[in-house]
Amino acid sequence: MTSVDIKDFTFIASYNWCNSDEPAIFVPGCPAKLTLPKLPYQVAKDNGQAFIDQNAHRSPSASFDPFFKALLTMHPNFDMKPIELTTDRNSLRKLLQFVSGKTTKSWRMDVDIIEDTMFFTRWEPHQVQIITGARDSGYGHEFEKAFLSFASDLKESSGHHRIVRYNLGGIECLVRFGVDGYLGDDVSVDNKTSTVKELEQALADLNIQDSNKVSATATATAAEVKVIEKGRLVDDSTTLELKSRSLNMSLKMAEYIPQLWISQTRNLFVGRHKNGLVKEQVKKFDMSEYFPTWENKNQDYGVFLGGKWSKCQNGESTSARRPKALGLL
Repeated sequence: MTSVDIKDFTFIASYNWCNSDEPAIFVPGCPAKLTLPKLPYQVAKDNGQAFIDQNAHRSPSASFDPFFKALLTMHPNFDMKPIELTTDRNSLRKLLQFVSGKTTKSWRMDVDIIEDTMFFTRWEPHQVQIITGARDSGYGHEFEKAFLSFASDLKESSGHHRIVRYNLGGIECLVRFGVDGYLGDDVSVDNKTSTVKELEQALADLNIQDSNKVSATATATAAEVKVIEKGRLVDDSTTLELKSRSLNMSLKMAEYIPQLWISQTRNLFVGRHKNGLVKEQVKKFDMSEYFPTWENKNQDYGVFLGGKWSKCQNGESTSARRPKALGLL
């Protein structure tokens, strides 16, 4: 039986959404930097608009438009032929929940096949959430604002997205996901996967294209998303997920591992508060210590998922290449 693990993990492209009336992305963009405030610190209650799926909200006609804009900007001659699956992390996470029997409600994702590549497109009934700041509102979004900050030239950013390539149990994948932030020079991280010098050289070699001249291999509406050359590359080993938890809530690591395993995000920071009051600095967890055990325990689910993917691919490949929706309960 073939083991299901992640091999040959490679960073491909990245972008930030720009807070503007017209859809625009900064390429390569850059995550917000982890910035530790002076304690104690009072975090305000969440209030206002929060994104559930920012890509679909800002590019409603085709949420993969910014994906291909960033990809073709950073790799104009990228070869899609070896890619068997293109997806968001969210879709893979929902599939894992489904095959492991942990799905608590119905959900949907759209499935398309273009030549030999299958696309899993995230679908949500709502792309944004309005938080009123009521008594039962949480502190998670405001906590991120307090502990993360974009560079001055990227202040108009609204989230950072990364595209990586890896082999998942024999399936060649392109996976998109968001990261909350990254570790700056003042916060140490061990065993970087590449040097800053190499990353800077890669950025210098980028061929930023005019948004109206992107390759025709992108989707038909890709020109709707404008590309702005701005940002800097950061090593994958420095990216992080930031969570906040009330002091009276237990930390359930099992809730975080699948999400972070799919994106191979090794840095998890958890901040504790009481009614928004933070008295202790966030605690860092090295998720690479948790991944192998979780992977071994979930091999059966991974093999089952791979089998379902193969059946879906083989069944669709004999059809008329029509987009299909996969709704699982």
